[in-house]
Amino acid sequence: MKKGAPFPPYLGGDDYLFISYAHKDSEQVYPIITKLHEQKYRVWYDEGIEIGVNWPMVVAEKLLHSRIVLVFLSKHAAGSQNCMREINYAVSQRKNMIVIELDESGIPAGMELQLETVPRIRVLDTEQAVSELLAMLPDSLLGDGVTGYSAATTKKRSSFSVWKLLTVVFMLLFAAAVGFLVYRLKNPPAGTQPASQKIISTEINPEVTVSTFSDASTLMIALKSSEERYLFLCGNCMVSDASAIVRKNGEWRIGSEVIPKGGIETFSFLEGKPVEQLALVNEKITGTDTVAGLTGLTYLDISGNPVSDLSGIAGLAKLETLRIVGISPDADLSVLAGMPSLKKVYISYDLAASAKPLVDAGIEVVIKE
Repeated sequence: MKKGAPFPPYLGGDDYLFISYAHKDSEQVYPIITKLHEQKYRVWYDEGIEIGVNWPMVVAEKLLHSRIVLVFLSKHAAGSQNCMREINYAVSQRKNMIVIELDESGIPAGMELQLETVPRIRVLDTEQAVSELLAMLPDSLLGDGVTGYSAATTKKRSSFSVWKLLTVVFMLLFAAAVGFLVYRLKNPPAGTQPASQKIISTEINPEVTVSTFSDASTLMIALKSSEERYLFLCGNCMVSDASAIVRKNGEWRIGSEVIPKGGIETFSFLEGKPVEQLALVNEKITGTDTVAGLTGLTYLDISGNPVSDLSGIAGLAKLETLRIVGISPDADLSVLAGMPSLKKVYISYDLAASAKPLVDAGIEVVIKE
């Protein structure tokens, strides 16, 4: 254990908490996790990594096998590449997470989408934060405060344990999947090649892939063979990160580049696809009747479309976030008020007067440009 660490990290094989934090926030983080440790919750944090080991591999393994990830978010964490990588990895592995906000810096642009449904605690003082955490943590994280915290009390592992084998297999499979994805992006099926492809940099993600197709028909043909759960389109472009799609001065852009309106008019080409997060921005969609078949959607962005009839969206029982910035000002928002899972709706100023039914239903309304 490193000098200055308040307690040894949990090293056993039972359920434990993974702590993601910026070291500059240690003075705020340590008192909170120390209280959890004193309550006999199993806690792992990176002060337990020995000098000379493969730090990224250890962190990835500990995060992967944790029961819950506690993310201590602050201006320091938002500026830390390590913290952002841990958050991205936790989201990609669908880990249970709790965000603990240490200051008022909020969630960085682009990260808000990934943490949309994650419970949050705003720290006012240590006792208040710990009290709220204790109400959210399962009993399976409780130990005896001794077992698993030192070499003497932790079961000795063989030099090549099952966990190590699984980790190696996982890393190999992950590398193979990434390699195939890169290959497929560079070598799509014949007749569906994008006219151009490039990498752009955003504030959150320094490597966002943008594939530009010659027309909407070619783009839809390419998507018909896709089994991706996350699809983000703007015009006739496909982008790997939804945060890269922005509206500025009334124009839709990917990064800093203005994107002309695309030609997609319907959701029907996605019928039967396992899509969970979908953006069809700056297209020619006028109705939402064909979206009803995408029952797995939790996030939908149809901003920049001349759509006024939103009734098809109302049947999406799992939808939590909806973006309808820059759609027809005649759209009737009241049809969304009864949706069981809808938590947040992004609209533009011209729809603000129509948003009262959503507010009355307890749905958060965010007004954008």
